[in-house]
Amino acid sequence: MATVFDKAKVRIVIKEPFFASLLLGMDVVETETLPGGKPLWLAATDSKTIWFNSVNANKLPLDQCVGLIKHELMHTALLHNFRVGARNRRKANRAMDYVINDMIIHEGGALPEGGCYEPNAGHRDQAWEQVYADMPEPPESEGGEGEGGEGGEGNGDPFDGDVLPAPDQSAEAQQEAVGRIVKAAQVAKAMGKLPSYIADAIGEMLDPKVPWEQELLEFLTEVSKNDYTFSRPNRKFIYRQIYMPSAFSQDSMGKLCVVFDTSGSVSMDEMNRFASETVGCIEGVMPLGLVIVYCDSKVQHVDFFDDPTVDEVKASLERHGQGGTHMPAALDWIDEHVDDVKATIVFTDGYTDFGHERDYPVLWGITSKGVTADMGRTVHVDL
Repeated sequence: MATVFDKAKVRIVIKEPFFASLLLGMDVVETETLPGGKPLWLAATDSKTIWFNSVNANKLPLDQCVGLIKHELMHTALLHNFRVGARNRRKANRAMDYVINDMIIHEGGALPEGGCYEPNAGHRDQAWEQVYADMPEPPESEGGEGEGGEGGEGNGDPFDGDVLPAPDQSAEAQQEAVGRIVKAAQVAKAMGKLPSYIADAIGEMLDPKVPWEQELLEFLTEVSKNDYTFSRPNRKFIYRQIYMPSAFSQDSMGKLCVVFDTSGSVSMDEMNRFASETVGCIEGVMPLGLVIVYCDSKVQHVDFFDDPTVDEVKASLERHGQGGTHMPAALDWIDEHVDDVKATIVFTDGYTDFGHERDYPVLWGITSKGVTADMGRTVHVDL
């Protein structure tokens, strides 16, 4: 005779393809104790396995048992088993539960009574880390690495301590988990049955944002034709007394210009970050030279470099200006004073006009999310 837990699994497999895909890819183990001997009241997961206490789970109404399984699968879908870090584990578990329980109940689902849930708090729209930060510190008796209690009859919370660390915490294991989650979402989406709250919760996995550093590298790679010559050996290998050709030719990568907005809204720390990423990228394309232009409403200072290094460029950084903002002034100066410009990168908060198209590619590294340049190419810089 089928148990309540069995019926709940069947209902998920038939009606919920996203959760079904995750569930069918995991081990489901019936037990009253977790690995290590900790008592299990209802269920727990480490992203690879779901453990459940059949005695207590089968006492639940069917809709609550369905919610119980979905609750554990949501921990997996949101990578919670990888993300506790050095936080208090029990407090983190509760913060995660506030978010998940609000999602499930808001979508019309049911859950075992006693779980972390505040009807009007809007936790479903928050990251669990934010909820964690807003929660009071747990009693000292729980310690910094509290593993949680047995839940249920022990303290009234049926999900207490249900998030166990993934057995493999490596980046490769996390990427594998992401792959399983994305595949489950794609299957459900193809069937027209991917819930919007799932799509919103895992949206970054489905449509990952390319880091701005990678977009910067791709931009520089595109504008460099990468011809090779031994006349300028690749510096990355010289220290090993290995002479490799560098990516350079007279008709490929000319001078690269970088403009720093010094109108006061960009800090020195941000400029150091910009410089590090820029020079780190251009070491691979080896331009004839680097020109750094400091500009607020007008050009305030210019530095020229041959074969620039990160340390050399960072050592040169100073605050020049802090007046108004007019980035086309820097581009006009470059047009007039720099020959053989291969490309220009402008780092700014975006609160400027952008001017007209230039004879060379322009990449705007803009720190304000809602601003896009109306000429050239825009990369939104997340600092």
